[in-house]
Amino acid sequence: MPKNIDRQVDELYEMLKSGIELFPAGKRLPSTRSLLATHHCSRQTLVRALRRLEQEGSIRLLERNGIFVNVDGKRKVRQLLFVRVDWCSEQAERFSRRFGEEFARRPRYRFTELRYPPEQCWTFLERLRETTADVLIVWLEELSPIRFLKLLSRRNLPIILFASGLLLYGSSALDLQESTVGMLAARHLLDLGHRRVALLLSEPMKQTSFQIATGFRDYLNLHGIEPEIIDCHVRSGDASHSRTYDELYRRFSERAPGFTGCFALSDCSAISAMKALQDNGFRVPQDVSVIGCQCESAGEISDPPLTTVKFDTEKIASALADGIDDLFAGIPFGIRRVPPILVKRASTDQPFERN
Repeated sequence: MPKNIDRQVDELYEMLKSGIELFPAGKRLPSTRSLLATHHCSRQTLVRALRRLEQEGSIRLLERNGIFVNVDGKRKVRQLLFVRVDWCSEQAERFSRRFGEEFARRPRYRFTELRYPPEQCWTFLERLRETTADVLIVWLEELSPIRFLKLLSRRNLPIILFASGLLLYGSSALDLQESTVGMLAARHLLDLGHRRVALLLSEPMKQTSFQIATGFRDYLNLHGIEPEIIDCHVRSGDASHSRTYDELYRRFSERAPGFTGCFALSDCSAISAMKALQDNGFRVPQDVSVIGCQCESAGEISDPPLTTVKFDTEKIASALADGIDDLFAGIPFGIRRVPPILVKRASTDQPFERN
């Protein structure tokens, strides 16, 4: 009597199906010989399991060519890979958490995150295999347009640039409008009546910081104001809050600030700026208004609470997920934008002499 192998076929079918869902469409799967060795099953069991996958449209069996993931998009689960730098940042962790929560609510996706060491972005990206995901979401620390275009040409899967600060023709990008962060900070100080303003270069001048600083300065220039630029000499690997405090404390102990309002490139460094001012006898916001960005939790409990410009992580995560939905429906992701938001708190006010 022939052995009933229905149960073994069912188990192998489920195992193969869950694995196939992680491969991009068109990917060639291991040979039947490799599958037999991996799953320790009979050829008859494997053939029946593969036939079921073929009949439902998950794979194509091409004689003498192999087994391929079907290109018709019938697979239920898509693998998304978020690639970002491994740095200590409350904002970065907030993005990672919200993305995970958003895609967890969309069962057709499996969201995974990989982090690359600082200063090793390109080496990490070039080592990624095409089979790691259906879509790559890439947050670059530094961006070379020529090298990235070359990278795109060697990848047979969609790549979405996240918060890159650079929009390439024909690329997919989620733009956080970093320059608008600086513009909102500048406009807030101007609306309060500040005309003597400083820009604190309190973070390493990577792509995002450069965009924010440029937006702040350009907006002031349009209104006939050239801000005082104070370089806090923060470089990659430095603790920006302590470096900013040391630089500003020394500066303010030697001379009073020549401005009534200032903008720092993160909330942590803005809080350090407030402390450096206060430790030298200057009041915030009566003597100097201070504004930061990125809406870190410390700003809510600082003394005084910090005015900041934040990225709306809820809307950003939703825009990313909706764009990926469109992508698999045949609609280009294109360039999608989510504007930042000004959060007014007690660290900014009108210049004291005008009260």
